[in-house]
Formats: sequence, C-alpha cells, structure tokens
Amino acid sequence: MSHKPHSQQASSIKHLVRVSGAGADHNSNIAIAQAQGTVDQILSDSGVACTFLRPKNFMQNFSGFLAGMIKSGTFYTSQG
Repeated sequence: MSHKPHSQQASSIKHLVRVSGAGADHNSNIAIAQAQGTVDQILSDSGVACTFLRPKNFMQNFSGFLAGMIKSGTFYTSQG
C-alpha cells in the first residue's frame, strides 16, 4: 500500500501524532480495526515521522454506552 502526500504538505509537516484505535490492523476482519489500520499504514508510508496512539477506552465510553451496565451493578470490560 503506497500513498504519497502532496509535496507542499509533506515539506511542512515534520511529525504527525494520530489517535488511532486499539487493534488497528489493515488485515483485520473487524471493520473498524481494518479502517484504522489502513489509515495508519497510509500515514506510515507517507514518509512523514508518525506516532500512533492506540487507546483502549475514553472516559465518554464509561459515561455513555457503558453507563447502563455500570448503573445495573454489573460491569465487564477488558482493561489491563
């Protein structure tokens, strides 16, 4: 997979930090992991220095879609 950024953009960007996703892999069978991995790969191939952050959860996950489970008194998650 190869994608070259516009030359003006490449010359002005020294380092890129991207919030990606846990399990990002362009070969994944999971759609969101595949999408995140594809974007990460395109950026890696660009020649611009990159740092990829792959958080497992954000606070809004707990106050949003996990809130019902937390309120019920039973809470399951895959935290390390």
